[in-house]
Amino acid sequence: MSFRPFSTAAVVLAASLMVAAPASAAAVIYTFTGVLSSGYDATGEFGVAGLDLTGKNFTAVFRRDDDTPGANFQSTATSSAVFRSGGPPPVTGSLTIGGVTIDFGLMDGRQVQTAQPGVEQAAFSTQDQENYTAGFIDHHFGAQLTAGAVGFGTSYLGGPDYHNLPALTAVGMPGLTLYGNFRIDGYDQNFTTGQYQNFRTASGAFSPTAMTVTVTGVPEPGAWSLAILGFLGVGAALRRRGAVALEV
Repeated sequence: MSFRPFSTAAVVLAASLMVAAPASAAAVIYTFTGVLSSGYDATGEFGVAGLDLTGKNFTAVFRRDDDTPGANFQSTATSSAVFRSGGPPPVTGSLTIGGVTIDFGLMDGRQVQTAQPGVEQAAFSTQDQENYTAGFIDHHFGAQLTAGAVGFGTSYLGGPDYHNLPALTAVGMPGLTLYGNFRIDGYDQNFTTGQYQNFRTASGAFSPTAMTVTVTGVPEPGAWSLAILGFLGVGAALRRRGAVALEV
């Protein structure tokens, strides 16, 4: 009976192909849906100036990417947060009412989560601010979108780590409250007279009924290819090992 030693090089190489491929970073999207418990649009941002927004359906979306350049992180035993620090905001948002979508978060955006005895809270906020001068008029613009969830005596939010925030619903979760609001302001200041004029405001309060969580980002096509090659390589090597062991 003859026996040829089996070399593990093929298995080692194939396994390395399976783990060497980097996975792409995942962004997380949190979507609040429900109705506006109050709201008024004096600006026409959502279609018609002077529109009563109370009772209208809304969708507020927050997108978080921890890999955003300049993102800053804080973590303690009872809280965690990601926020802007010298770069683009790691959290951006958008609000849709009546088929009109407005984006938020050019200036700032953050996600915070806390869990203390008897109280849990998750919060998102985004903010825009813009000032520019045209002639003798300084134009000011500001916008803010916030939403979140708070629970008393519950453990629905998954603790203090914001990465663990699950999907939530206002039904079937006693002690949990979903909330949110938005505000868009604009006004002009006349340099000659010092007077403020042309105030424009749209604002509203949310009554969310649910918040869903969607994780985006999948491995790059190259990563999938390398993983498949790795599996095939391991399989071929194991088959050859069985054939060599049985050879006489």
